[in-house]
Amino acid sequence: MEKIDKWNRYAVLFLAIFHLIGIIGLHLNIKPEMLGGSSVKEFFQSLVPLNLLLTTSIVLLFHKPWNQRTAIFLFVVFWIGYLV
Repeated sequence: MEKIDKWNRYAVLFLAIFHLIGIIGLHLNIKPEMLGGSSVKEFFQSLVPLNLLLTTSIVLLFHKPWNQRTAIFLFVVFWIGYLV
């Protein structure tokens, strides 16, 4: 049980740091030469799909218990998000 709690803490810490870096990056509006003329904000905006996939994967990995209601809910949320 202690091992699972340790991994939960690591996942929460990782997501918190990941989101904090994203928030900071989205608020920076500087244009370093390394990015080829685009701003830091544009770079971080291009990483949003990766953030969504990574966050969803981690949340689903640690979600317990899996049952039919959970699967139906996820299916409905996916299709509503896809159609909107």
